[in-house]
Amino acid sequence: MKFPWKMLSQILVPKFIIFKFFFNYYMNNDLDDLYKLQKTDIKKAGEVLTDAFKEDPIWAKFIKDNQIKAHKVNYLFGSPILYALKYGKAYASSSNLEGIAAWFPDSTADMTFWRTVRSGVFRYGSKMGMKAAIKMAKTFRPVEKDRKEHMKNTSYIYITIIGVKQEYQKRGFGGKILQAIFEEADKTHTPIYLETATPQNVKMYEKYGFKVLGDLILPRLDLPMWKMRRDPMN
Repeated sequence: MKFPWKMLSQILVPKFIIFKFFFNYYMNNDLDDLYKLQKTDIKKAGEVLTDAFKEDPIWAKFIKDNQIKAHKVNYLFGSPILYALKYGKAYASSSNLEGIAAWFPDSTADMTFWRTVRSGVFRYGSKMGMKAAIKMAKTFRPVEKDRKEHMKNTSYIYITIIGVKQEYQKRGFGGKILQAIFEEADKTHTPIYLETATPQNVKMYEKYGFKVLGDLILPRLDLPMWKMRRDPMN
């Protein structure tokens, strides 16, 4: 009896092609595969991130405690995108804006007063309410301090925000953006730093090669935030 090579090839070859397609799609993305955000996208980007972080414990509590009205929350999440347009990079998974991320080199990671003015963030962010904006700066100041301590004397990329609209979650859009950032970081041998607010996200980022550096209980909110780092791959 002859071994059914033809039948086996008919079964395995299509599966190999599918596997190869998805491997190349998710593991070899670069910025050219993403959509570069423009100022005209800020409003929609804010809406996408508002939806993405709707159930995030830190942002949900901050918004509730500071009584930020629903129609003003977009200004909160649109601000880091606006800042990134001048001092970093802001991209979406496609022009449909299923998922969005903003990141910066360490040299411009800190939102200083004059940088917020020059980028338009001061004026834009204040629309959510000046009291809320001031409280946000005070609440997240320890996060900035910890980041500087952990990444002292190191050049790095700081992912300040990344989120996927809830209806598109678990469909690879966030991974597509992350892989493009990894591609950039690995080419320049640059580590990546980010924070996250849930144990589920910690596990997800660990699968992408991030390691936990520690956690921090945020003042005023009394909630934890995990600090994570990914070293470049050879």
